[in-house]
Amino acid sequence: MELLRTEPVLEVVEHAYDVEVPTAAWLESIRRAAESAFEDHVAVQAYTFDVTPEGRFRVNDIASEPFWAELLVRAHTQADRSTIRSIYLGGAVRNVRQILAGRQDDAGYRECVRSGIQEITLSLGMDPGGRGCALVFLQREAKRLSRGTRQALERISAHLASARRLRGGLDAGSSSDQLLSEADAVLTGDGTLLHAERDARDPDAQRALREAARRMDRARCRGQGASPDEALGLWRALVDGRWSLIERFESDGRRVLVARQNPPRARKHRALSEQEQKVVALLALGHSVKLCAYELGRAESTTSEIARSALRKLGLSSRAELLEMHGALMGAEAQPQARSAPCNGD
Repeated sequence: MELLRTEPVLEVVEHAYDVEVPTAAWLESIRRAAESAFEDHVAVQAYTFDVTPEGRFRVNDIASEPFWAELLVRAHTQADRSTIRSIYLGGAVRNVRQILAGRQDDAGYRECVRSGIQEITLSLGMDPGGRGCALVFLQREAKRLSRGTRQALERISAHLASARRLRGGLDAGSSSDQLLSEADAVLTGDGTLLHAERDARDPDAQRALREAARRMDRARCRGQGASPDEALGLWRALVDGRWSLIERFESDGRRVLVARQNPPRARKHRALSEQEQKVVALLALGHSVKLCAYELGRAESTTSEIARSALRKLGLSSRAELLEMHGALMGAEAQPQARSAPCNGD
């Protein structure tokens, strides 16, 4: 599976932050944009889910052709919990065939093979608490992802996680007026600060917000002809580990960016600072330091220092040891909360 064009990739991210539309329409718009951005797939699915450290899994809402949606439910229902853990708790981009190398007798995977699917590539936008949004590509043949495609899918996963978390914190059908009234800051696309309150009054925070607004604008302007790596690299998932920037249009047609608090939910640990808790929780999901920095909107060097400090305080010497602690580091809300289709563990 390879990347096609930059513009549809950016459309995936743009649609992810369209928080005013119903969930079904939201997922369908993400799915369609991804369908145009990537090739070599039979079908594309977008769905929300909940997963626990024990491997219990539920799918909530899904955008997919009916046949493939039914396959999704059957495969997850039959999959072993260890398979679910390996897929959903091992990183942001997952290739199922590669994960199951040597144990492709898993009942869930066999169900996919019987339907002509040899490989499933997932871009997993998941909060440390186990609640997420998946963008999934079903493929007839197993092909290694290029470095550029893998990195694009990782960055998309960061935005999916941020957007899912953002939607969960808003009332259904939230209006622009509500978003503006609850904003910490409002900016123009060129970074001009129109309004700031609470944490956004801090001068350093304002500098970070202004720079993020300008980067986001450059990413979208450069979409024509820019590589996905360049465009997605400019548009990070959060600002200073705290804010999501949401595009809105005022009644007079003016475009503004609304900064809303939307940090990842991490389990509190007395030995760690708030920043360390966030980084540790993301690392425990199998994310690299580089991806953690992108998810939080911080410099990679800063994120690396925070990670080293956190590991030292926890008495750990490597990220591998951290991964073994994943269950203890997931948020307290990590329980399946699906309304519709339970897939296993019930």
